[in-house]
Amino acid sequence: MNHHSHYTLPSALRRKLSIHLRCLLSLFGLFSLITLSHAQTPSVDGPNGGESFWSSALKGAEITYGLNKTNLSIVHGVLINAKVDPALDFNLERESGFLSIENGLGVWLLKESGLKSGLSLNYMLGRLEANDSAYRGLGDVKGQFEGYAFIEWQPILEAVTLYANWGSVPGAQHKSLAQVGFTLGLPVANGWDVFWDCKEAYGDQFYLQAFYGVNAQQSQSSGKGVYLPSSAAPLYNTQTLGLVYEFDAKRNLIFGTGFIKASNTLMQSPLLAGLQTQKTTLLVLNQSF
Repeated sequence: MNHHSHYTLPSALRRKLSIHLRCLLSLFGLFSLITLSHAQTPSVDGPNGGESFWSSALKGAEITYGLNKTNLSIVHGVLINAKVDPALDFNLERESGFLSIENGLGVWLLKESGLKSGLSLNYMLGRLEANDSAYRGLGDVKGQFEGYAFIEWQPILEAVTLYANWGSVPGAQHKSLAQVGFTLGLPVANGWDVFWDCKEAYGDQFYLQAFYGVNAQQSQSSGKGVYLPSSAAPLYNTQTLGLVYEFDAKRNLIFGTGFIKASNTLMQSPLLAGLQTQKTTLLVLNQSF
């Protein structure tokens, strides 16, 4: 529903749409993958005569949950002022495909030891004017389903991970967002690892206009100066330094701290109002099944 309609959803409900749509996509994909996986996998005999449906279907799945200070929130969407919000990801991989909140529901292009790439249906986060004071007078941007591709490569076991992803919404409201980055990990003590994650986000002209631009009408309603991006540009560089503590083979606690830094091009947007660098924190538990 666009904001020109005579009826709008209550703000408290609209604020939750992004996480609801992602969760619905994940639940639908989970059911599909579980059904296909169970049909392809013979039952495994156990003490009670066989492994349960759910135990078999969820074997190898991972869930990560906790808190994260971010400007890309599954609860509040795209933000200018980073917020501490719930962090959640679910990841399930099978020979037939994959499902995760981060990478969507899709199929493999390539899956080998240390190298994987896929195509999927994912969800591009929108924004709500009520969620950030920087958006006052600018209106909402709807979240939309997108075509999505990603690749991950670990050239030195799990010590180095190189990754990239790209998502694009087709049609009249076309916009694209891409990200490239790396993660370096190193064991430092019994059960403890240290990591450094660095990533750069890029948006095309239409993405920049939708989330950071100000047209003439928006300028009148918000009091902000007109800003019309003319090309694709880097958005943010995000760096996180942290520790991972391994409780056991299936549970890890991850703590990190770092910063989000807006590019010089993005700083031309009046929405940022001089806000180039923000601190970030991360505290999540990773559980595998």
